[in-house]
Amino acid sequence: MTLKALAALLCLAAPASASSLAEVVREDGRFTTLLAALDAAGLTETIAGDGTFTLYAPSDEAFAALPSGTVETLLLEENRARLVEVLTYHLDDRILTTRQLPEQVIRVRTVLEGTGICIARVADGVTVTDATGAVARVTEADIRAENGVIHALDRVLLPGGLPRCQRM
Repeated sequence: MTLKALAALLCLAAPASASSLAEVVREDGRFTTLLAALDAAGLTETIAGDGTFTLYAPSDEAFAALPSGTVETLLLEENRARLVEVLTYHLDDRILTTRQLPEQVIRVRTVLEGTGICIARVADGVTVTDATGAVARVTEADIRAENGVIHALDRVLLPGGLPRCQRM
């Protein structure tokens, strides 16, 4: 095989576009509420920039399942600090794909200082447990971006310290 043919083959194997997490979230269509929240919190630039991240991304349906008025209240300017807490609780400052998960429950520290989530491989996929003990299911894993990976969730994670990670 010639060098030129090898280069062409490698280009075909590479991802079609190198988009940041912010661009992937914006283009996906399932995360419009998350995108609005990231914009309101001033975090869109963070996930668009340098660094590596894993974003545990609640879908629009996950946000809709919150008690009535919760999202609207969080988006108010006076609640920006709480919104930043909730959103940074969904962010890890490294890339963690499902292939990297061991066959046990692990605690993952989030960007929100002093907090974490529990991630487990289960028979039918991956779950994420927040500090309240609520369990979210990963509905789509390993959505690739240039600066990280996204795991779509079916519920919003709520911070509150380090969860107790138990075998599931």
